[in-house]
Amino acid sequence: RPAFSSSKKGLSKRCSMEIKTNMFRIDKRNAVSVYLYTSLMGPWDLHVTAQEFILQHFEQVAVKSKDFCSLSRDQISRLISSDKLLVSSEGEVYKAVVSWVAHEPRARASLLPALLQHVHFPLMSMDEVEQSSRSHLVKKNRNLATALEEARTYLAKV
Repeated sequence: RPAFSSSKKGLSKRCSMEIKTNMFRIDKRNAVSVYLYTSLMGPWDLHVTAQEFILQHFEQVAVKSKDFCSLSRDQISRLISSDKLLVSSEGEVYKAVVSWVAHEPRARASLLPALLQHVHFPLMSMDEVEQSSRSHLVKKNRNLATALEEARTYLAKV
């Protein structure tokens, strides 16, 4: 067993080195796959690199990665609540969350209110707030409808 453990560490280290030397690049399509795999198997520094990539390119990753909807509730929550999340608009965060929920609506619909607590509705454009208000998911949730109404009121004053 010690020999296996040692060779596993060596392999992990070599894989990490390959990625860092750009023979393999983390991109919009594979960032979530790398993030998911390394969350279980390591190496941790590669996991952190994938997470940083996702946070810096969140909008593109949410759209282009086929594995985005494979994130767990905790993982998506951690990403969308990060202070390092870079997006052009909070509307993009909203769309990503709704897309994630819509992937498995029966299992995830109840998680929507908790996830949307991380969306800063007043930072959305009025058009995004209006469009979000029309969603059937919003109409079903009174707290969410109230949050969007508050955002609408705030934006009308600005």
